[in-house]
Amino acid sequence: MPVDDKLPGWQRGQVTWFNAEKGFGYLTSASGDAVFVDYRTIDMPGYKTLSPGQTVVFTVTHTSGGPEATQVLPYPHAGDES
Repeated sequence: MPVDDKLPGWQRGQVTWFNAEKGFGYLTSASGDAVFVDYRTIDMPGYKTLSPGQTVVFTVTHTSGGPEATQVLPYPHAGDES
């Protein structure tokens, strides 16, 4: 489910857990699906980490291991503020 018409293909969800030392974790999509996330897909300056409960928007690809986030942005993203 897109976040809005400006971001077709994007979903909103929350960080379930993220291990900063290992660089990966899981998101929960708005539909309740678990989505794997790797630190390399987080689009933010500096140290790329996420916090449990943090709201994010993301795109997903389906792999043999299940859904995987391909681009992750903390929400609201600084560029979205008016």
